[in-house]
Amino acid sequence: MIKKILLGFLGTLLLNASVASAQDNLENKNGQEILPQAGDIGLGVNAVPILNFVGNTFNGNTNNTFIGQNKFVSNLGQNVIFGKYMLSNNTALRAHIRVGHTTFNNRNYVVDDTKNNPDSLISDYISVKNTQVIVGAGYEMRRGFGRLRGFYGGELFLGYGSFNQRDYTYGNVFGPLNAAPTSTAWDFNGNAQSEGPDAERVTQVRNGGTFTIGVRPFIGFEYYFAQIGRASCRERV
Repeated sequence: MIKKILLGFLGTLLLNASVASAQDNLENKNGQEILPQAGDIGLGVNAVPILNFVGNTFNGNTNNTFIGQNKFVSNLGQNVIFGKYMLSNNTALRAHIRVGHTTFNNRNYVVDDTKNNPDSLISDYISVKNTQVIVGAGYEMRRGFGRLRGFYGGELFLGYGSFNQRDYTYGNVFGPLNAAPTSTAWDFNGNAQSEGPDAERVTQVRNGGTFTIGVRPFIGFEYYFAQIGRASCRERV
């Protein structure tokens, strides 16, 4: 029994590219199969961040993100793991998963209210966290000739996001002799706007989670350059 492994890059809605192993009736010069067949498994990652990075290396100033503007579902712009299981030589199940988490920390110095010295400073902190999880599944159909294969189908996506969750820490504390401690005022992006006495201040922000659902069609093509991997298992009587 022979199993093939396919590796590749998941592109945008209209462009997917992968390098694979397996074959219909096409073999390389060593007699190895090239095109995918029933039972083959494919793994890949989104190619959009790589294409953006390559584009930006040539100009240094412009963020080349146009290719990542998914016209149907924008939740899979980057950091996506892609999987495919061949049901037959011409049909496949597809799966996507994106798990994204970012934490932004910032510090700002303010006057220490306990010291009678304007040069004595103390720190205020902010921490901003964002989390997004997207999963998707779809059905793919394939047509083509030779090493070139076109594919098309549809996918369903479900997601959950938790955004702009904030925690604040202040160096100066409230007390009987300090009803309005010197504190930092932060903007929406977590940057310090100003410092001054504040009788009320926020210590934590917890926004509600966001659930998403999306459906999209897809169409693209693959070109199989070479067979790249094979694991074999043989039974003996």
